[in-house]
Amino acid sequence: MTPIPHTSNVDTPILIAGAGPIGLILAYTLAHRYSVPCTIIDRYAEPTKWPKMDLTNSRTMEILRMVDPTLVEELRREGVDGKWRFDVLFATGLGEEGECLAKWDLDSANEWRERIGRENDGRWTREPWLRIQQSILERVLRGRCQRHPLITFLAPVNVDYTVFHPATEEQGAYCKTTLSSADGSSTMTSIYVIASDGAGSTLRSTSTRIRSHRLPPAPPVSLVHFRSRDPTMLKYGRFWHIFLTHRGICIAQDELDTYTVHLFHPPPNTNASEEIGSLPAEEIVRRVLKADVRIDEILVRSVWKPNFAVADHYSEDNLFLLGDAAHQWAPLGGYGFNTGVGDAYDLAWKLAFTIRGHAGPRLLESYEGERLQVARMCLERSWRHMEVHLKAWEMADRGEKEGIGAWYTAEKGENENLGVEYGWRYRDSPVISYSNEGGEQKDGNEDEDEWPWTPEAVKPSTRPGCRAPHVFKKDGETSVLDDLATGFTLVRFTCVDITPLTRSASRSARGIDVSLLSLADEPHVRRVWGNDIVLIRPDGYVAWCGSTIPSEDECRKIWDRVLGWTEDVRVERDAGRSGWGEEVIKASELDNGFN
Repeated sequence: MTPIPHTSNVDTPILIAGAGPIGLILAYTLAHRYSVPCTIIDRYAEPTKWPKMDLTNSRTMEILRMVDPTLVEELRREGVDGKWRFDVLFATGLGEEGECLAKWDLDSANEWRERIGRENDGRWTREPWLRIQQSILERVLRGRCQRHPLITFLAPVNVDYTVFHPATEEQGAYCKTTLSSADGSSTMTSIYVIASDGAGSTLRSTSTRIRSHRLPPAPPVSLVHFRSRDPTMLKYGRFWHIFLTHRGICIAQDELDTYTVHLFHPPPNTNASEEIGSLPAEEIVRRVLKADVRIDEILVRSVWKPNFAVADHYSEDNLFLLGDAAHQWAPLGGYGFNTGVGDAYDLAWKLAFTIRGHAGPRLLESYEGERLQVARMCLERSWRHMEVHLKAWEMADRGEKEGIGAWYTAEKGENENLGVEYGWRYRDSPVISYSNEGGEQKDGNEDEDEWPWTPEAVKPSTRPGCRAPHVFKKDGETSVLDDLATGFTLVRFTCVDITPLTRSASRSARGIDVSLLSLADEPHVRRVWGNDIVLIRPDGYVAWCGSTIPSEDECRKIWDRVLGWTEDVRVERDAGRSGWGEEVIKASELDNGFN
């Protein structure tokens, strides 16, 4: 492994503020996958005790497998058993007069895994999804980070602010962060600071460059976590979620006795408005379920507001935003946590390659360009999912119960929009070579009609900017993704001479090693992948593809681009578009600021 240069004058190469799931995944990926030391701090000594998020989608599980297969094995042992389905119900209540109006039939993890192996056509991920509470996920991740020799874990510690110091002749650029704890104030120097400190990010608020755009916040939501073994909870059989027609949601957290209910309150100043904080937890449960359920234990009662916000920039100098510090939306579809994991996985390899001297300045700059387009798409889709429920609740208010079932049956994309989860393509990236020959660069949009994106479907492809498709090889057990290296991997399906590409990597791309994966005897994988030669980035996305290897000079241009050493020349897209042909929320509908 290449030594990390220019770190002797700082306390840690990378300081991560915030040990929620996303910060922990970034720290573990840096240390375990890339052998980059880091420090992570958090204001809480212990992980959260509350369930919070409950869906780890299939792309996130695929990412975590590439980070560390043993992590995925541990999470599956700790999470909900893979035999239980993800069915979503829509009902008027759980009482005697309650009626189930519609149902989304969603496969269990075991059923999904069987389909992945049976169809093996590139449309599916390497791993199925997983139901796991955030409290369990954080405990597992914290334990691994605290035990890892390259991770320094400090808690409880608060981050106050950070100051960027530009490079001088004697010292490279660095950040000086002020911390506080029960022992008093201290400072820590690092090359980079990662703001993973949540929706109310302290570090984001100190930035003079970073602002955000958001929809006006929705009315508040009362939340209650509770335990109950009352058989009334299973009036319609086992379920994952139940959406109630009177603005309520019930989530089965563990298929045992733990549930979460959300009560969406009417907007302020309406006839139905009331003092939200005065409602007892038991009353909230009763209002959501429309039934007098026996409650064994109240775990927590709180109030939250669904925010829809995306930062206009993800970085300032050497400060980078991550997770909820960068974007927020309602948890419908599970896009918040899972998009944050994608952010962390993208940022990890770019930090690792930059800090080891392999990459130019464009590589870290591309974190914003690539991930911001994903966030804008998720903002639009999350709002769309919210609108589906708002319309159903309005129909219920008008007494149109008979139309609610048909409405939900037609609008079932919330947990089936795989195109949103992993079927998209990075377009306009300054570190992806869209030219098959390495010459004049295109912007990745020239074939939009030929390769259209839709929220519902995944079209497997190895076009530049696409996620490399999972396909099992002839043995039926090994995925092509299992054979990818932690660095760049050159996959070839022919016996073409690759010397110009590998030699130019060591000469012009700051001495990186390129792993070769020859699959000439895997015709089915070749049919799915669709290209003879494919260069895969460390995060599993296609950096370049072709049918032949260009000259060494052209190969050098490819490497200089994908590693961020060249100036980016591209056509800027309309800022009001997500990059997939979908209109994002218009600027006129957005407010400034997260708070």
